[in-house]
Amino acid sequence: MQPRPLETLIALLGVAAVLGIVAGGVWLTRSGDDDPRPPQGRPPPPTAEHAPDPAPEPEPFPPALITKIDTGDSDTRHTGLGSAGAMIVEPVEGGLTMLLAVHWSDRPDVLGPVSSARQTDLELLGQFEDPVLAYSGAAPALLPLVTGGDVVSATPDAVPDAFYRDPDQSAANDLYARPNQLPETPRTRRPFPTGAPPAGGEPTGSYRVSYPSDTYDFTWSSDRRSWLVSRNRSAFTSAEHGQLGAETVVVLDVSTDTGLGITDAAGRLSPFARTVGEGEAAVLRDGRLHEGTWQRSGATDPMELTTDDGDRIALGTGRLWVLLLPD
Repeated sequence: MQPRPLETLIALLGVAAVLGIVAGGVWLTRSGDDDPRPPQGRPPPPTAEHAPDPAPEPEPFPPALITKIDTGDSDTRHTGLGSAGAMIVEPVEGGLTMLLAVHWSDRPDVLGPVSSARQTDLELLGQFEDPVLAYSGAAPALLPLVTGGDVVSATPDAVPDAFYRDPDQSAANDLYARPNQLPETPRTRRPFPTGAPPAGGEPTGSYRVSYPSDTYDFTWSSDRRSWLVSRNRSAFTSAEHGQLGAETVVVLDVSTDTGLGITDAAGRLSPFARTVGEGEAAVLRDGRLHEGTWQRSGATDPMELTTDDGDRIALGTGRLWVLLLPD
């Protein structure tokens, strides 16, 4: 029986379609340019790493209770420092240092020993909003500038019930404060912007900051995840807390001048450490040292820290120590 012309045409078209699919499949499998899979034995191309978020811009510090603290000697009983959100070390007469304890949230029952104000404090505290400054007094040339400035002045004369003398301490270091009886400030749990540390940095187990008559050592503790503080080669302790520590340590090289020309009872000049301007900076975070610069444009402006590459350095969460080191 002869095939009909129409049946023959349909059969031929079916064969052509099958051959076309096979040929197309062979062409697709042989074309390496369109195959999304990498060739065998060759690693896939690298993917771009996620860039770390930039450090936040610096901001003025919120209101705080800021108390001048005498460093004293090895027999001095420090107390109330363990709850401070920040500690600031400033140079004073004779190559010694003095402290400022900054409390933004919970206040201790007792804090001290309390010391006197210095000219350095006026410029330094300009980056705080309406701070309460607790201090024992000031030189006659300086006192009107403190009481007439932007700080709330809290002295034994102004708030007598908030201070007392400890008979077990020497006369030079026997004044203590009752912070909960000092003027109030809003409680702030996160007083400054924080962020991840910059990339790099030098692994550092300990770091020493030396003044002519004082030395501070910061030793990294991986257990406590903080820098343990020593002064003059002995653990720096607070009675209610034990050895003090810091999650971030900032060392600022600052210039000094004679300022108002104030001297102490021994005739030693009280240096005025300038915190407006710029200079070198060292930042300790997470067991690493990051070197860079600091800059502050005006007395009411916050301070900015940057690496040598120009990247902003963020502060870490937790306690902060800042040391003003004469250059």
